[in-house]
Amino acid sequence: RVEENLGHISAASERMGTIISQLKGFARKSDDAVVAVDMAQSIRNSALLLDSDIQRSHTALEVAIAEPLQVTGDAVRIEQVLINLMRNAIDAVRGSAQQHVRVTLQRDGSGCLVQIRDSGPGIAHAAEAHLFEPFFSTKSSGDGMGLGLAISSSIVQALNGRLTARNHPEGGAEFSLWLPLAPLDSPAPRHDADPPTHTPP
Repeated sequence: RVEENLGHISAASERMGTIISQLKGFARKSDDAVVAVDMAQSIRNSALLLDSDIQRSHTALEVAIAEPLQVTGDAVRIEQVLINLMRNAIDAVRGSAQQHVRVTLQRDGSGCLVQIRDSGPGIAHAAEAHLFEPFFSTKSSGDGMGLGLAISSSIVQALNGRLTARNHPEGGAEFSLWLPLAPLDSPAPRHDADPPTHTPP
């Protein structure tokens, strides 16, 4: 039993070190460094930072990565957006019969598409047009100032990307983050006239 407990303590200590490392990187002031960002790793980092929220809320988080993709941007800011979207999804499924959040990563034309879908009640019709406005929030008083989505949208636009939201046909809300691929991940020239599913603004 002592050996088993020591094993748990060792694993927990290692995990704490990883989380602290990610927190330090997330908290570090950005110098607007524009580099190639591994989106799969950014999703994993964001999920790790939210692990306690996920465990506490008994939410099932599913991550599906079609292929590793890189975008040109600021890793800290991109993770800030991902964390905000994933935390909102976790909050949205609170009290639902099925508490499930699905995060997908795939290539979309000349860009990288991350979609975060929850099993919650979806976006109220009256809120759809105001989601990305500063100080607008659908959460209870004390659960936020309503700046998360507005800041996230500004960050994405600064990276020449796009952040949109909709109610998924099968239920729940779905947020889509589109960012242009880094040059090394850019697709070969297309010979058809079909536009990508999600295009930058």
